[in-house]
Amino acid sequence: KNKDNPWLKSCQNKGMFLLIGDASDFSLLENAGLKRARGLIATTDDDGTNIEIAMQVKNNRRGLVGNTFHCLVHSTDPLLCKLVNDQIIDLGDPSVQIKLFNVYELGARRMLQVYPAWQEVNDQCARILLIGLGRFGQELLVQMARTWWNFRDDHEKKLYVTIVDRNAQENFDILLGRHPQLSEAVEFDIFTMEVESSSFESGKVFAKNRPDI
Repeated sequence: KNKDNPWLKSCQNKGMFLLIGDASDFSLLENAGLKRARGLIATTDDDGTNIEIAMQVKNNRRGLVGNTFHCLVHSTDPLLCKLVNDQIIDLGDPSVQIKLFNVYELGARRMLQVYPAWQEVNDQCARILLIGLGRFGQELLVQMARTWWNFRDDHEKKLYVTIVDRNAQENFDILLGRHPQLSEAVEFDIFTMEVESSSFESGKVFAKNRPDI
């Protein structure tokens, strides 16, 4: 949609075809060659737009004979994913298959496979310093909490996580609203600060709040 996107020039240099416009407009999708395509991947930075694109495709290709058309749709909102999955089931049309995915969730899972957050799940106490609670940081926290909860026999022993972010409390409140069960598995210390600040550099504020660190 953004003709000034700095990545466009790089795409052109690699021989890619580019169309500037709103991909939720079905006429633009047709101009892009939708009728000849085997599938579509929607990865704008807006979940609603991605899902609208997929539903446009499903509505306009409903009942067409031929190979199944696959739509991969990026979405980070669990509630929105549930609503869309319910809608897909209600439509009951196999000619277009819509699959939702969350690149932040997939990335967080993969990262913890390669770089586990603790050596042993049965460690007496694991402490995590999480710097940055954006989309990826939130998913990383959810995956760590889920792993800690699922593989421990004693659920009284919580995972200890210190969170540092310029919007730490605001982002944490949003995350806890989506995943209220987090507080059952994790004990939090939340610090709203810039990582470039002297308080972060010295680390004294963390020791003051948690003397055993």
